[in-house]
Amino acid sequence: MSNLILPFLSLGIVVVVITLATYIFALGFIIFMMIDALKHGRILWFIGIVLFPLVGAIVYYFTEDKHDYAHVPPVKS
Repeated sequence: MSNLILPFLSLGIVVVVITLATYIFALGFIIFMMIDALKHGRILWFIGIVLFPLVGAIVYYFTEDKHDYAHVPPVKS
């Protein structure tokens, strides 16, 4: 009987580990976006991320978060 349960138990452990890793990544991303919003003085964005954590953080990332590589000075010839 235990030989029949063992594969399902291992699959359950893998699912739990992947789920926990996803939650930890999402939580880190949300916290990083909240800190970035506060650092740039965007209080309404911070409140939006608090009210709608994952969706607010993703929308903030793609609409407001400007990356350093996007501000490369033009090449002078």
